[in-house]
Amino acid sequence: LDAYQFAVLHNEMSTNTGQAKQFTGQTIDGVYYGNPEEFISSYNTAGGTLPSTDWQEEVLQTGHVMSHQLSLSGGTTTTQYALSLNRYDHEGIIIGGDYARTSVRMNLDSKVSKWLAVGASVTFSNNISNNSGSETGMQWFNGGTISAAIKAWPMFTPYDEEGNINVEAGAKTMRGNPVAYATEAKNILTNNRLLANAFTTINLYEGLSLKISFGADVNDISRNRYFPKTTYEGYVQNGAAAKSTSNILSWLNENILSYEK
Repeated sequence: LDAYQFAVLHNEMSTNTGQAKQFTGQTIDGVYYGNPEEFISSYNTAGGTLPSTDWQEEVLQTGHVMSHQLSLSGGTTTTQYALSLNRYDHEGIIIGGDYARTSVRMNLDSKVSKWLAVGASVTFSNNISNNSGSETGMQWFNGGTISAAIKAWPMFTPYDEEGNINVEAGAKTMRGNPVAYATEAKNILTNNRLLANAFTTINLYEGLSLKISFGADVNDISRNRYFPKTTYEGYVQNGAAAKSTSNILSWLNENILSYEK
């Protein structure tokens, strides 16, 4: 709905529920609620003097994906190796939302002698996700940028006359300024993960071999959230922030003795 349509329907709702109309050219708590005809609208052919904001247009953009990969492999008759590097960047359709992943993988296998073979595989990945544009608010007042864009009143503007985030757009309606959620709120999730495996195979006797392997999974996760006073959460709490971390280590050791006739 544009501002004209919203004001008309809001006044109809007030009449049907036995309440006083709000959009009648009155000022409430420092906010001017104009008559529907005062808003600029395609349905108001005479043109209006008050703004009408398309909030979804303000917070959506064309997303794009970019990926790069570099690989190297080689070896000899007894030793083989492979190394790969990957970079992935994704900028979402909501402004302020993006994802980046960097990963490195290495494999090595070598037959040292007739009775000994070794190998190793290591993978490391770094994932950084900025969910400020799509995640819900810290206190669940708001369902994220898209929800805020749907709920925001179209008669408010993203920025005030000085070019700053319009706090009134969210504070007076308890909806939050969608542009503030997309551009100023922070919700950064970082995940560093290391997967490592190594093995050795020993031929003890004809047909008898021992394989020793060891694997580890190290996962480090952190989340940083911040809602400045330009968002509704930050407005009612004079700023809000939270930080959480998680460190997970798991490992596996296998010792397998095999005999083949």
